[in-house]
Amino acid sequence: MILSINYLYWLAGIILTITALMTFADKNHPRRWTTGLFWAIFAVIFLVGDKIPPIVVGVGAVVMALLAGTGGVTLGK
Repeated sequence: MILSINYLYWLAGIILTITALMTFADKNHPRRWTTGLFWAIFAVIFLVGDKIPPIVVGVGAVVMALLAGTGGVTLGK
């Protein structure tokens, strides 16, 4: 059995999806929607980034940078 790097990407994508879902579910998080969106976009890039057009991945990266750069991504309590 040969292990592929894709398995690592899928594992990271699953972990990022769980992080996004936990962030969306945290009612006490001050910016749960923008933080959850950040992690969800990150998860999509890891899970299906090789199957979507590069421009979509680039737009996702720009949106993530805007979310993080404007203070939309914070720690939960």
